[in-house]
Amino acid sequence: DEVWAAALFRHSADVALLPAMAEAQRDAVLLAALPGRKADLGPFPALLAAAPKPWSRSLTEALVRRALAAPDDRAYASRVLRALPEGAAPASAPFLEAVVADPGNRGNASFDHLALAVTVHSFSRSIWEAFS
Repeated sequence: DEVWAAALFRHSADVALLPAMAEAQRDAVLLAALPGRKADLGPFPALLAAAPKPWSRSLTEALVRRALAAPDDRAYASRVLRALPEGAAPASAPFLEAVVADPGNRGNASFDHLALAVTVHSFSRSIWEAFS
């Protein structure tokens, strides 16, 4: 039950409860745990890994904005955004494409993960369109 999972999570922070939560509740938990710029990542990578994919558009875009706010944060890139190609919400594709197209983002430590997410989603969209 979604309500029960959210209530238990507030007391135990057990990542196994994340898939049982409603998307809005899960997003609230994850967004509250999202580390600030250049902060210790703490348990956030494990929380994100336990969240069902694809993530919501708001979560996907918040993760990317965090990467843009700390362009030299290699720990965030390697421990958080490496999951972006698999986890990004399909509805975030235009946002991701705009981020990757901006030449100012090319030096970002997360750029390769962002570009791969765009490639994966473009490929998936092409396959979907070809066979629908």
